[in-house]
Amino acid sequence: MTAPSGRPEHSGINWRACLLCVLTNFAVAMSCGTLLHTLGLAPSVVVKTLPFQKLAVMALAVAPLLETSLFFSLPYFLLTKTALPQRAVWWLFFIVSITSFVVWHHGGATPSFHRNWLQALLVGGFGGLCYARCFYVTMRSRIGSPFLTTALSHFLYNFMGLTVVFLFG
Repeated sequence: MTAPSGRPEHSGINWRACLLCVLTNFAVAMSCGTLLHTLGLAPSVVVKTLPFQKLAVMALAVAPLLETSLFFSLPYFLLTKTALPQRAVWWLFFIVSITSFVVWHHGGATPSFHRNWLQALLVGGFGGLCYARCFYVTMRSRIGSPFLTTALSHFLYNFMGLTVVFLFG
């Protein structure tokens, strides 16, 4: 869709980028998570696990919106305000976004949720890479809103993860 200015609108969802992000992230996370657990490299107990209802609200409502704002939209917005060439902006965007996502996912949004660094690298590193790429692809394609597409992919990934925990955890 085109705005009156003739430029594409950044509204809606880039479904291709969203679904590719969700499916890739989920397949890798499940495979690596199973491997870490099988090898005994993941802690067997999560410190002070949140009640499932609170975890669901955090994972489905708060995390996708807050984390997309903090780790993808904000860094991109701030980096575009510099005099850096666009290529450098994107390289720094990926570095800042993924690094901050890893650190955030080591301790989580609350001090009661803890992962070891190996899990943080898996969840934050690969997840951060998927979401940063989703944001990048959506922005570069000018199809859909980078924020909405990335937040939705995060929501869907968390929904799938919570479904697995609810059914098999």
